Amino acid sequence: MSAVHEMTFEGKDRYRTARWSRICLLAGVLFVEAIMAFSQLGATAAGWVVGGTFAFGLLSLLRVARSRTTVGASGITISSGFGPGRTHSWDEIRWVGVHRGSTRIGEYSLLRVTFASGRTRSLPALSVSTLYPDPSFDENCRLVIAWWKANTDPSARFQPRANWLYRKTPEQIGSVLAGVIAAVILGVVFLMTVK
Repeated sequence: MSAVHEMTFEGKDRYRTARWSRICLLAGVLFVEAIMAFSQLGATAAGWVVGGTFAFGLLSLLRVARSRTTVGASGITISSGFGPGRTHSWDEIRWVGVHRGSTRIGEYSLLRVTFASGRTRSLPALSVSTLYPDPSFDENCRLVIAWWKANTDPSARFQPRANWLYRKTPEQIGSVLAGVIAAVILGVVFLMTVK
């Protein structure tokens, strides 16, 4: 496979097949959060809570939309949305495989790479879920795995053990972080209203 056939998968393509009914449901939940915040906390505190939630959501959406994975002769370039990204040469990559799981809102599949250090990373824009179906996901994964197999020695490959972090999607980790951020914002708002 030559550099002429380099492939790029962009995060913005993930939203083209989004299930808008589920996204509208999420927007409804955020609207209810806003109403509850205004009725319970007052305008200033609710503005901080809703503004913080909105800013976090907007930054997350921007990051995902700008993220991309490029696969070529030199290796895999991962850009998480900000900056040019980092190229990992084929000799750094020990495993490329599909991870499948489920959450409360449905099933998901991710293409992940494992590096020589043992660190595992999900490839941006190479995922599929109930919320974001992608009919070309399996074919794209097959192509990336074919690049990896063509450019690595079989003796250098190993399949990673599934630890807690490996089983979590970026969205699940983001949800945990969002909860922590929301708790901090609510704590600050509470302390401001007590004075």
